[in-house]
Amino acid sequence: LALTSAPATVPVERAERGTATAVPPAPAFSAIVVPEERRLTLAANAVADALVQRGLPRPAVTGDAATGTVLRVSRTAAVTGAEAYRLVDNGGGVTVEASGTAGLAAGLYAVADRIRSGKAIEPGTVTPRLGLRLTDVGSVGREADPAAFAAGDDYSLNTDIVGDALLPHAPWVDAAAVERIGADFRRFVEHALARGYNGVVVPGFLEYV
Repeated sequence: LALTSAPATVPVERAERGTATAVPPAPAFSAIVVPEERRLTLAANAVADALVQRGLPRPAVTGDAATGTVLRVSRTAAVTGAEAYRLVDNGGGVTVEASGTAGLAAGLYAVADRIRSGKAIEPGTVTPRLGLRLTDVGSVGREADPAAFAAGDDYSLNTDIVGDALLPHAPWVDAAAVERIGADFRRFVEHALARGYNGVVVPGFLEYV
């Protein structure tokens, strides 16, 4: 890599007393009403998890009508863009408006993020500036190996996801390992969605298809 180093003068860091920033209270949603679609249910549960992290009771995630302080979703052609969404203060809660499922899910995840971050949920329309937001597969499919991790000498950027599921003899595939890796991958995808990603780069895909 042709790495070089040279002496440097490190500036003196002087700490100063800061001003505490007031954290707005999290909205006490009694229910989150979404259609019975897996993508929206996952996003709604991310909001519920965020509220629990802030010390509030977990709201019900339901497809039925609800009363009280409710977080709802609503499809509307007035919001353009696949992932664009609009947050509306309806007086008795908040409504996420979008043209389709992608926008509604993005709005719900944004609400969850603001709750976790201790920020107010501000009305308005948001259009993501990056249409494609990729992540890699991380450590999906890899067995914990404390010794290898401690050595710190594995610089490979190609994570072998399915290697542990391949057998040198018939039936060639370890069904139990496939189930474990699949469950691990699905958990990772759900986590990535909650963090705003909309694509996963899987190395070795062509070799295995």
